[in-house]
This record gives sequence, structure tokens and C-alpha cells, in this order.
Amino acid sequence: MWKTIINKDLKIRRIEISPNSKISIVILLFLTICGFFLRIYHLGAPSFWLDEAISSNVAAALVKYGTPVFPSGVIYMRSILNTFFISLSFRIFDISEFSARFPSVIFGTLTIPLVYLIGAKLEGRKFALIAALFVTFSVMEITWSRQARMYQQLQFFYLASIYFFYEFNRNYQARKNKNKINLYLALTILSIIAAILSHEFGYLLIPVLVSWFFIVNFKEIKNYWKDPGHISGIVVLFIAMLFLIFLISKFMRLDILKIVSDLLINNRMPIIS
Repeated sequence: MWKTIINKDLKIRRIEISPNSKISIVILLFLTICGFFLRIYHLGAPSFWLDEAISSNVAAALVKYGTPVFPSGVIYMRSILNTFFISLSFRIFDISEFSARFPSVIFGTLTIPLVYLIGAKLEGRKFALIAALFVTFSVMEITWSRQARMYQQLQFFYLASIYFFYEFNRNYQARKNKNKINLYLALTILSIIAAILSHEFGYLLIPVLVSWFFIVNFKEIKNYWKDPGHISGIVVLFIAMLFLIFLISKFMRLDILKIVSDLLINNRMPIIS
């Protein structure tokens, strides 16, 4: 937003004015509504393609049998949270192309205000509105928000993890409100778990956020090593994280070593049934 003013030398110049909070909320609401209609318009018209059929078949089996199982008898645990959301949509709207894709519409639409929140925290409201505008009308975002797959869900929880962790670290450094610190830490952990249960790429959040925390708090953490109590606490936390990764991997029937080796050596994701 711009405003024209006349200075003391009678020269006209323009200064940049950031939109106030009320205007920003109105614009964000408008973008979110537009994004929702762009994502839901004729949602059930195209038939399923191969990968959508996989997600929809196991979700329908979860509704019918209580287990995400193929007709062949193979249990499909990959992206189990996405399977759950599709099955929930099936229970509400009945089994159809529309209901299978509806969870992606919701997560794709919610990504718009989430991107705004992240942008507002990092660069201000003007930057946040521009970022939300791009997400609203991005062809890629709209396309994947109309698929019965897990990618928009992964994106939402991935960004939510980053946002909550940013708030956790900001409050941790301020040391003003212990309740907020614990709240944002809990929300970060829940978002990471949701991202992992949505797609195996969610595991990448753990090294990224842990590295981020150690880098921005390096001086303080360096002093912790002088206290044996702090060292033991860090070791316990690290072991707990590894145990959590192990439990989730077993639940989703993933071979973490194979995934990591394929990412590092072959630079690709392995095919997971």
C-alpha cells in the first residue's frame, strides 16, 4: 500500500505503508475463500488416477473392515493419517471422488492462512499477504489440493511444525512465559508426528529443527556442557527422539535405513508399498 505526501521542499514523494491488521485480515479472508472455491470447483468430475485409486481403496477398506487392506490382503500403512482422513470423509459424504479429495481441499486451503502467519512473523504483513496470494493462485498448489493424496497434508503439517518451532524457540529465548514454551513445544512435536504419519519426508523435520535449535542457541548450549545434569538431559532427549522414530517406523512398516541410504546414495525416495 502506498501513500503520496508532499515534503517541506514541495517535492512529491511516495512512502510505503504496511496494511493494518484489520485490512490484512479482510484480504486474507478473501484469499482463503477464493482459494477454497478454486480447489473445490468440480472436485468430483475427473475420475481417479492410479495413485488416487490406491489411497481411496485402502480408505474404503478402513471404513468397511477397520483395516487399511488391499483386496489382495496386503496391509497398506504408508501415509496412514491421510488414509484416516479420507476414510473419515467417506463416512461423512459417502464413497466418491469428491469425498476422497475433500481432505486435500481442506489442507490446501488452510495452508493459505498458515503461510500468512509464517510470513507475518518473519517479514511483516505485506510480505505475508504476497506469500498468501501466491499460494492461493498457484497452479501447483491448486492441482495437488484436488488430489486424493497426502502431499497437501504433508505440506500443511510441515509448515505448521516450522511455525510452532519458531514460536517455541522465540519464547524459549525470551524466557518470559513457561506455559507458552511448553505449549509450542507440544504443538511442534504433534505437528512433526502428524507430518511423519502423512509422509516419510516428515522425518526430515527432526534433523532440520534440531540443527536450527542448536545453531541459534549455540552459546547457551555450550555452557550447558559444563553441567553434568544438562548433559544427561540432552542424552535422554536424544534417546527419546530415536525411540520415537523407531516406534513410528514400526507402526508404518518403514525401513528407515533403506530410506536414508536411497536419499543419500541414489538421491531418490524408495518405492514403499
